[in-house]
Amino acid sequence: MIKRQELHNKIGYVLLGALFVVLPTYKKLAPLILGLLLLNWIIEGQFRTKFRNLFSQKGGNKLLFTLMIVFYIMHVVALLYTDNMKDGLFELEKKLSFIIYPLLFFPVVSMSFTKTKMKLYLLLFTGATFGASVVCLIQSIIKYTNTGDPAMMYYQNFTFYEHPTYVAMFMLTALIFITGVVISGWKDLSKSWKYVSIGLIPWYVFIIMLASSRAAIIALILTGLLTMIFVVVKTKKYWIGIVFMALLAVSVPVGKIMMPHVFDRFYVGLDEVFTAKKMDDIKHWNGTTIRVQVYYSAFEVIKENFAAGVSPGDVTDELVMNYKKHGFRHAAERGYNAHNQFLQAFIGLGVVGFLVLFAIIAIPFVAAMRRRDYSLMTFSFMVTILFMFESMLQLQAGVMFIVAGLAFLSCRSETIKIKNKKSTDLSIL
Repeated sequence: MIKRQELHNKIGYVLLGALFVVLPTYKKLAPLILGLLLLNWIIEGQFRTKFRNLFSQKGGNKLLFTLMIVFYIMHVVALLYTDNMKDGLFELEKKLSFIIYPLLFFPVVSMSFTKTKMKLYLLLFTGATFGASVVCLIQSIIKYTNTGDPAMMYYQNFTFYEHPTYVAMFMLTALIFITGVVISGWKDLSKSWKYVSIGLIPWYVFIIMLASSRAAIIALILTGLLTMIFVVVKTKKYWIGIVFMALLAVSVPVGKIMMPHVFDRFYVGLDEVFTAKKMDDIKHWNGTTIRVQVYYSAFEVIKENFAAGVSPGDVTDELVMNYKKHGFRHAAERGYNAHNQFLQAFIGLGVVGFLVLFAIIAIPFVAAMRRRDYSLMTFSFMVTILFMFESMLQLQAGVMFIVAGLAFLSCRSETIKIKNKKSTDLSIL
C-alpha cells in the first residue's frame, strides 16, 4: 500500500509536469492545475516542517519568498485607497501567483527537486514549446498559401493562440534551457542529443523572429550577448566573442533581406521620435510613437503619486486621464497600460512597490551569477528586458509563467548540489 507521503509526492510530481506543458501552450488549464497543486500541498500538511526547511536554508530563497508575499500584500493594502474596486480585485486575482508559487516551490516537501525530476520538467517544457512552434508555423503556412499575403507568416497571424510577446518569451526560455545544456553538459550528451540541441538553437531563433515581437527580439539579442560574455569569461576563449559579434553583424543585413516585415516594425516611427523636440511634434501613431506617449504620461503620473502610487486598480484610469490631458487620443481610446512593468508597479504601488518588484528580479540574477547558474541568470535577465518594454504581469499568461520560472529556477538553484563548484551551470540533462 502506498504511503500517504509517497502519494502526495507522486501527485505533485505529475501535476507539476502537466503545468510545465500547459503554461506555454494552453493557459486556460494552468489555473486548474495550479489549484490542484495547492490543494495537494494543503492536504499534505506538515506546514511546520515546510517552513522550517525554508527559513533554515542559506541563500536568497527565503528573502525572495518574503518579497513575493510582500508584493501581493501591497496589492491587498492598496484596496484601501483605490477608486476602482472592481479592477483592484481583478489585480488581486491576477497576482495570486505571487502567493501560490512561493508556497509550492520554496518550502519543498512533496515536490523535492531531484536531478531526475528537473530533467523531466525541463524536457516537458521544451517539448511543449517545440510542439507549439510547429503548430504555429504550419497554420501560418496554410494561411499564407490560401491568401498569398506574407503578413500571415508574422506577428499575431503567426502566434495565433497568444500575444506574440508571450509566445516569444516561451520560446526564448526554451532556447535558454537548451543553451544551458550545450554550455554545461556537452560532454555528457549522447551523439543524438548533441544533434538535437544544436538543431533546436537556430529553430527557436527562427520562431522568435517570426513572432516579430520587438521586445522579445531585443531580449533575444541581449541574452545572446550575455551568453557570449558568460562563455568567454568561463573559457577564456576570446575568439568566441569575435565570432559571435561577426555573426550578429552579418545577421542584421541578411535578416532584413529575408524578413523585411520584422525589421520594418523596428524602423516605423523612429524618425519621428528622434526628430521631435516636444511631444506635440509627434503626429502619427504606431507602436513606437505610442510608447513614447505612454511613457511620458506614466512618468507624469508617477511624479504626482511618488510615495504610495494610485493603487493597481486605478493605474489605467489615471493614465487615460493623462492621455486625454495631452491629446494622446489613440492611447486614450485603447486604454493602454504603462507598457513597462516597472513603471506599472511604480504607478500602482509607489516607490516601495517598484523597489520590491525590482528586488524580486535582481535577487535571483545576483544569486545565479555567484553560483554560475546560467539558466536562472539568463532567465532573470530576459524578464528584466521584457519588463522594460511590456507590462508583462498584467495578463495571466505573463504573471503565471514568469513567477513560476523565477520560483522554480531559484529553488532548483538552491536545492541541487553542485558537485563541482566551478561548474558553469547546474546540469539540466
